[in-house]
Amino acid sequence: MIFFLKISMKKTLNRLMCLNFLSISPEGKLYDCDFNQALGLSIDHPKDVFALRKLGLEVLEGGTIKIGDHCYGCTALFGTGCFGALT
Repeated sequence: MIFFLKISMKKTLNRLMCLNFLSISPEGKLYDCDFNQALGLSIDHPKDVFALRKLGLEVLEGGTIKIGDHCYGCTALFGTGCFGALT
């Protein structure tokens, strides 16, 4: 899947929500994007916004983003709410 995303949607990839934004649940859990939050795919480290506050934003740099088939929605022509539009 990653290969497909990198090759066919180069113009969209640098604008994906998961690269620049966080979703935070009411309980403080952190997610790469709104879709991952809806699916319950939270960030592994830090576990929540309270730990992030102690550790600092730098801890997120270079982290792994959880991906799945739902990611195609953000790499499609209009990218829904993920700023993936090519025009």
